[in-house]
Amino acid sequence: MDYLFLVLTLICIYIILTESYNLVLGYTGMIHVGHVGFMAIGAYASALLTTKAGLPFWAGVSFGVISAAFAGFILALPTVRFRDDYLVAATLGMGQIIRIIILNERDITGGSTGVTKISRPEIFGITLLNNFELFIFTFIVSLLALAIMWRITHCPFGKTLEGIREDEIASASLGKNVWMKKIQVLVLAAAFAGLAGALFAHTTQFIDPDTFDIHLMIYVFLIVVFGGSGKFWGPVLGSIILYGFYESLRFVPLPAHVLGPLRWILFSAVLIAMIILKPKGLLGEKLVRKKL
Repeated sequence: MDYLFLVLTLICIYIILTESYNLVLGYTGMIHVGHVGFMAIGAYASALLTTKAGLPFWAGVSFGVISAAFAGFILALPTVRFRDDYLVAATLGMGQIIRIIILNERDITGGSTGVTKISRPEIFGITLLNNFELFIFTFIVSLLALAIMWRITHCPFGKTLEGIREDEIASASLGKNVWMKKIQVLVLAAAFAGLAGALFAHTTQFIDPDTFDIHLMIYVFLIVVFGGSGKFWGPVLGSIILYGFYESLRFVPLPAHVLGPLRWILFSAVLIAMIILKPKGLLGEKLVRKKL
């Protein structure tokens, strides 16, 4: 049961991460592939401040969220005007730059050895060492994060994002500042990604640059598409199903060098099947062919 509660805790963290990415990909229509870089910033900021500077848990998490949001603002300025392939190339490069900086700044980040002995979350001076308590705490935080993102997507700001996704020119012609709205949603999404990263660091108690590589970005993208891009509950459903499936493969009696590639083969097969059978994800609308 202890392992089960740890898996459920990680699912809650992935729900925050993927739902934040859904704000960018699903609601705004921006194929931003550097989103995991903001998670890395939040994780490292919180981990380093609590382990090396001795700050309390909440101070580390708060700084991680703020750092990720600030990075989202800085990286948004030169990229929000890009579209399609150019946006993918630019954000992919920025995500890799963040990872390379973490890898090379050994004196601060620990380089390839990462950060170890990260403290568990602490509430009112009580450290959550039990995985059940950790799950309850993370579950509550994820509910609060989902409530905020629900409000964002169901207010006029969220409707404006959907309008930008459908037609930027039409949105601009209606007086919407498309450029500013994109910056705002990227900053918000980066902040939530930073929160997910901070929670992840304090849950696993170890992070390194390989934790936030391109494979994780592909995984996050797959979860959003699988559940239903642009549907609020899509990433939630996708995180539960795909991460649960991912963890269940640990019990397959195969060597590690076989099981690792097998996971990605299976995920690729799932993605291909979804594209063919349900292109808009599990919660997406059914495509109806109009008869002429």
